[in-house]
Amino acid sequence: MIIFVLETKNLLEIFHFIKSIPTMTKILFDIISIQGCINGGAEFTFRVLEELIKLKNIQVIGLYDSNLSFIEREFIYYQKNLHKVINIRDFKDINSIIEQEHIDSFFIGIAQRYSNYSLENIKCKTTITIHDIGDIESYDNKISFIWKKEKRFYLKLFPKKDKKSPFDNYHTLIHFCEQSNVNIITVSDYSKNSILYYFPQLSSKNIAVLYPPMRNIPIKNNIENEDLKKFLLTHKPYFLLLNIHRKDKNAKFVLDVFQRFLIDEDFHLVTTGGGEKLFPQHINLPLLSSSDLGNTYKHAYALIFPSLQEGFGYPPLEAMGYQVPVLSSNVCSMPSILSNSALMFSPFYKNDLFMKLKSLKDNYQDYKELAIIRYQAITQKQQSDFELLINMITNI
Repeated sequence: MIIFVLETKNLLEIFHFIKSIPTMTKILFDIISIQGCINGGAEFTFRVLEELIKLKNIQVIGLYDSNLSFIEREFIYYQKNLHKVINIRDFKDINSIIEQEHIDSFFIGIAQRYSNYSLENIKCKTTITIHDIGDIESYDNKISFIWKKEKRFYLKLFPKKDKKSPFDNYHTLIHFCEQSNVNIITVSDYSKNSILYYFPQLSSKNIAVLYPPMRNIPIKNNIENEDLKKFLLTHKPYFLLLNIHRKDKNAKFVLDVFQRFLIDEDFHLVTTGGGEKLFPQHINLPLLSSSDLGNTYKHAYALIFPSLQEGFGYPPLEAMGYQVPVLSSNVCSMPSILSNSALMFSPFYKNDLFMKLKSLKDNYQDYKELAIIRYQAITQKQQSDFELLINMITNI
């Protein structure tokens, strides 16, 4: 009898010991949203991955597509840092992977990247990010672009609609988002309202607005781009305009206004994204490394951000982190993200931007101070929201 009691006690101790061992959470992580593109959504997705692989009791299994290229980080990076990487092309659908690997949680960094994959029968907890639906908004508001020989995008309003509507790409995706196991997050109040405007069937879902974490832009003393290095040595004041190769960034609008501005003022305009030099004060640079981009922000007189489509908008806040004043378009998420810390202008009325360029000089110091105050407020929220996001993904 005594031996039996001792054995039972030992069994109970073993049972409680086993119960106290933390369970391993398996996360299927979307590498596809990092492949084949360089943008804010891809950077956001990678930041989430960096955070998840630091955590204990988490196994991160990466989902990639062998038909897509790896741009900023080679495939070997994911092989070394993740528990496993799986090619979506080796399976009939994503649910087959989830069942085989006994996945607890599935994270999708950019919802639209999955419009061509099967999302059927997925029952595990899923967190999906819809940064914006800019393609639908442009289509519905009759905004499109024409590519000209000068290698610049020209804005064309009220064209004939394309035969294929971007809504066609969302049917399966939105149906998937309606499932009870799917949590939707987005990056701004504007994006949330845009989603609900076009897809009222999601109104019963509790869409979480979580500001994305700030991108890491480490600055090195050595400037890699020779043209940038030579120009910065002149110490001439310049406005900065980024990503002029992207049609939704509305570069032609600024380039036109700036040439008029130069009749009255002595400034340069530094642009990134390639293209041709359009006037003597135009310093046209290619896409820059993170370090060179940081140096370009740091020394700028001001940033001009004429974007027509933004779910969140990193560049204005990145510039504000260096106490650089910002002139921003007054559409989409920008008014709510930047508040009164930037000079707002219509991205359709050239004289509006012209007036703001002229008025900045009179209030320059005020906007430098407002910039850093807003940057600090937003980055504080970004940090707390990022912690909420990681908890949302990992808590099963």
